[in-house]
Amino acid sequence: MILECIKVGQLEANCYVLAESAGSGAVIIDPGSEFKKIRKVLSKHNLSPAFVINTHGHVDHIGSDAEFKVPVYIHKLDAPMLKDPELNFSSFFGAPFSVGQDAEILAVNDGDYLELGKIKLRVIHTPGHSPGGISLYLEDGAKKILFTGDSLFSGSIGRTDLAGLRDADLVKSIKEKLLVFPSETIVYPGHGPGSTIGDEARNNPFLL
Repeated sequence: MILECIKVGQLEANCYVLAESAGSGAVIIDPGSEFKKIRKVLSKHNLSPAFVINTHGHVDHIGSDAEFKVPVYIHKLDAPMLKDPELNFSSFFGAPFSVGQDAEILAVNDGDYLELGKIKLRVIHTPGHSPGGISLYLEDGAKKILFTGDSLFSGSIGRTDLAGLRDADLVKSIKEKLLVFPSETIVYPGHGPGSTIGDEARNNPFLL
């Protein structure tokens, strides 16, 4: 399996490129910006983009969605953000952005699966940072992986004031939907370094 993390944009969002092997199709998770930087990683492994997944609809995670000319998956509650600069907060940064009109946007729900070859990602609705925030669970043999977007970070959790929600909403999502996974499950967040479910359950001050 190929898994690369690419830091993109001023907020250094983590974009993940996931593929079964060199020369295969690729899943692109949260291509926030710097399309050429992401494309360079695809070229290095001779990968063809198959689809994009947004863990949520904020501008630092969606900026290059339409550049790959492939379907874009996002939770139905966050889908309106892709077209609305007020909702995706790009207007707040003085550079209003919306995903191009020709983009194929497909809604997902909790419990859905997104598959590409042997790659099978389970959609886990983890609202709190945004109404339609999702995490993605991948089991690759003995290795278990969670892409947590801006829900769960190493030693922290996502902001909730932007969505008009509460820390309690996000903590509830994390405890009920993510901490139930085995302690060795690797956490790949939307910003910052990775972690494990065990480390976060034991040490994350927002979850104690």
